[in-house]
Amino acid sequence: MSALRETQRQFLAAVLGREAHAAAPWPRRRLAVYRVNARENFAGALAAAFPLLHGLMGDAEFRALAWAYQRACPSRSGNLFHCGAELPEFLAQKLAGTAEKALAAVAAFEWLIQQVLVAADDSAARLWQSSLSLFALWDEFQRTGQVGRLEAAAGGAVESLLIRRTGGGVEMRRLSERDFQSLLSMIDGGRG
Repeated sequence: MSALRETQRQFLAAVLGREAHAAAPWPRRRLAVYRVNARENFAGALAAAFPLLHGLMGDAEFRALAWAYQRACPSRSGNLFHCGAELPEFLAQKLAGTAEKALAAVAAFEWLIQQVLVAADDSAARLWQSSLSLFALWDEFQRTGQVGRLEAAAGGAVESLLIRRTGGGVEMRRLSERDFQSLLSMIDGGRG
């Protein structure tokens, strides 16, 4: 490995706090500037992709989550769009068996929205089902910029949604169970 490449690897490890000994060659105050920037940029990218999760958790808790997630699942690219791909699974494992386990479903829902936003035109729609009332939460956020309370779907039902990209962003529609299953079978039939 070249000397430059090794220096860059050590610097990245020092900035991200992956190796305690990696920080030794650099002055702590100077390194702190890069650490803060790395944390803030990563947390900002996650907050932009997961606004409902950010709103439900609050800023301080979300930022702590972002740093823990970044250490566990570091971005492999300078493009931070894809950095949230593993967040739903990370949260599912972290929150399993706790009262906050529904936050993993919120993260999965929001990552699905991100996938719709960047999907090829012929696949810019997804189906979603959950026992959580995420349609109302998303709709309130779109209208007010505020995140309300996370609640179960009315009457313990399962909420079925069609999420698709439009010229103005993302559109969601509630579906009956029958319509959801019909669309799902059409999608599955097209794959076979």
